[in-house]
Amino acid sequence: MPHRRGINSIVCEPLSTDESYVFSASRDRLIKLWHVEQASKKMELVTDLDSHTDWVNQIVLIPEARNTLVSCSQDTTIKIWKLDQFNSIKEKKLAPISTLQDHEDSVRCISYSKQTG
Repeated sequence: MPHRRGINSIVCEPLSTDESYVFSASRDRLIKLWHVEQASKKMELVTDLDSHTDWVNQIVLIPEARNTLVSCSQDTTIKIWKLDQFNSIKEKKLAPISTLQDHEDSVRCISYSKQTG
């Protein structure tokens, strides 16, 4: 099922030249994981990441930890999601591994910077 409200953030994780996973974050408080095949033009919903209680403002996929997604929300939280195996996600109800909740107001954006040295 598609999002019920506007989408605030999208990230893509390429698997090959023809296949990728796409995460979309929305004002309906959900993060959706989609499997996309470019050649066949197929897009299939894999699962919903459902833990925020208000708009999800932004999502970031951490490249060095390919299986970690970070989200921030109007609900004043930042959540960290561990996505161990993309292929087995469909069978699971995913929950965040950590929730940062010391903010007094909505968290509108997050970023990731690779540390060197």
